[in-house]
Amino acid sequence: MTQVAIGKGITLDVDYDRFSPEVLAHVLYIGCRNILMDSHAAATADSGKDPRAMAEKKLASMYEGVVRAAGERTTDKVAQDMAAQAKLVIEQTLASKGIAKSKVDMKKLVADYVVKHEATLRPAAEARLAAARNAAGETSLEDLGL
Repeated sequence: MTQVAIGKGITLDVDYDRFSPEVLAHVLYIGCRNILMDSHAAATADSGKDPRAMAEKKLASMYEGVVRAAGERTTDKVAQDMAAQAKLVIEQTLASKGIAKSKVDMKKLVADYVVKHEATLRPAAEARLAAARNAAGETSLEDLGL
């Protein structure tokens, strides 16, 4: 049984073993097609990226057993803030070196930067978020000592 989040707060328990071979083949086709379509979505006319190469790279990573981790998009405000700060630093560094963002893997650079600099990014992010909460007059569990 697998829980499948379908949006609008709905999650369904899906038993793949109950699908007929034809339905399972269709589900696999649609899922694979959607993953590969998403993999090359950033390849626009002015991005300079090769959509076929991007899709082939994703397919190769799937063959190697690599899947996108669930929760890459997070609602964790601290993680979001750390990523935003890392992105700013990387963008400024790229600009200072004359390197176009389209020529690098920003997601990887941001993720690597957050891991490498978490010890300084996390406290700063927590402080910024606490200040924003205080400015908005919000109370958190931490404020209550819980």
